[in-house]
Amino acid sequence: MDYQGLIFDMDGTLIDSERPLYEAFNKAVLELDLPQYLDTYLSSVGLREDLSTELLKTKLGKDYEKVCKLWYEIMSHDKEVVTLKTGVKPVLDFFTELKLPMAVATSSNTAHAEQRLAQADIKKYFRIVIGGDQVERPKPFPDIYKRTAELLKINPKNCIAFEDSPAGTKSAIKSGCVTVQIPDLLPPDAEMLSLGHKIAPNLVSAISELGFNISIYKKVYNG
Repeated sequence: MDYQGLIFDMDGTLIDSERPLYEAFNKAVLELDLPQYLDTYLSSVGLREDLSTELLKTKLGKDYEKVCKLWYEIMSHDKEVVTLKTGVKPVLDFFTELKLPMAVATSSNTAHAEQRLAQADIKKYFRIVIGGDQVERPKPFPDIYKRTAELLKINPKNCIAFEDSPAGTKSAIKSGCVTVQIPDLLPPDAEMLSLGHKIAPNLVSAISELGFNISIYKKVYNG
């Protein structure tokens, strides 16, 4: 396969940001004695911020304000530490050595994404960062991946997309990108398993799934 570029989702794929939010949300609803809302956050994973907010408002109803107030308080007490997912820097170094251009396509706001990538010291790897605010239709529509590939000047079929969420994975597949899902909070259900894309436990395993040189893969994995 003639791979010419790589497009990465950010939250849950490059940066371990989904799990802290999920754990803080569940802590908030338990402290408020609202166990019926446990795991409600999972329904918003991978969605653009405005759609995520509307979904949570619908699901939480009259309890939305108090749940979110405590949720944000819990998050604010945590140190602002940006943690990378397994193997991110070695894999980015690996693709940099191969001189493959890389981009980020995230549902997050572009300015927020650039800030988070800089905090994680990985922004330097990416030629382009596209946020959900730069496309009309959010994931799972293919717009963000098509737009990112267009800016890279690469046909989507020659791009590899790395995603974690169902919405993001569907977006990448619909765009025509070669898609690898690296599930984070949500394991693939029957629908996702039927789509025929590659699934890997982490980015390091993903490069082997894609057929890159196994000796280099071992070097990256052990490094």
